[in-house]
Amino acid sequence: MVKRSLRSRTESNSAAARTRGGPRAIARRRSRCRAARAPLPAHAGPRRRRGGFLTSAELVLVLPILAVLLAGLVEFSLLFFARGEIVDAARAAARIASFPGATDLDVEREVRRTLSPRLQRGMK
Repeated sequence: MVKRSLRSRTESNSAAARTRGGPRAIARRRSRCRAARAPLPAHAGPRRRRGGFLTSAELVLVLPILAVLLAGLVEFSLLFFARGEIVDAARAAARIASFPGATDLDVEREVRRTLSPRLQRGMK
């Protein structure tokens, strides 16, 4: 009984008893950790990716698509801006036409005053 209590006390105090494999396994694990932390040789610079050609090819394929999307976005924004101006001119013309004694010349003058010169080019 004395041996058992002495033995259990010794095993619980040693670090080797708490880990698997004993002192040799601990030494092996420590040497692996040191090897993993070993500094790189002086000639070892940053690693360069070898996908330079692939990146250029992807850019060549994607860039025209992005350019077309951007051009479409600009065209649609100009279209919606022009639509808003035409709606404003139509409202102003309807307001002028609702007055008693308004002539067609008054309505056309109001439309020309409201529309931008860029949109007036299509008018007669």
